[in-house]
Amino acid sequence: MSFSGCTFQSQEKTMLPSLNLVLTESSTVFNTSRISKGKPIVMVYFGPDSKNCQEQTADIIKNIDSFKEIQFYIITTNPFERLQKFKKREEVNYKNLKLCNDNYFEYYNAMRPNTAPYIMIYDEHKKLKTTYEGAINENTIPNILHGLPK
Repeated sequence: MSFSGCTFQSQEKTMLPSLNLVLTESSTVFNTSRISKGKPIVMVYFGPDSKNCQEQTADIIKNIDSFKEIQFYIITTNPFERLQKFKKREEVNYKNLKLCNDNYFEYYNAMRPNTAPYIMIYDEHKKLKTTYEGAINENTIPNILHGLPK
């Protein structure tokens, strides 16, 4: 189940900032500056216990094969244990999808998401294309990246 999200762009947040996140797969700190250019990036701020966020993540996972050229970072400020539980329950194990914990609140403080899911879509040069407050359908991401109507 997906919902149409509200969209807006901020001129201040046009490039992907350098942020420290903790990867669930290794419990190591990962800086977003290490994300290589060349593939689009989708950052999803979410709550592992939120029904809308669970449905949004399920939609991404269901279509992960058609999204193989997109780098997904699913981010939460919830305790690490909740994210680990979500990863195990949803069997999240994909090369192009990383679950991250915002232990230092760097993502939250930089992006100021008002809701979850909060989705930021960047092009292959790490330039922000658009943001969404709320869930989006599986066609929205490729349409935005390919310049098609949302």
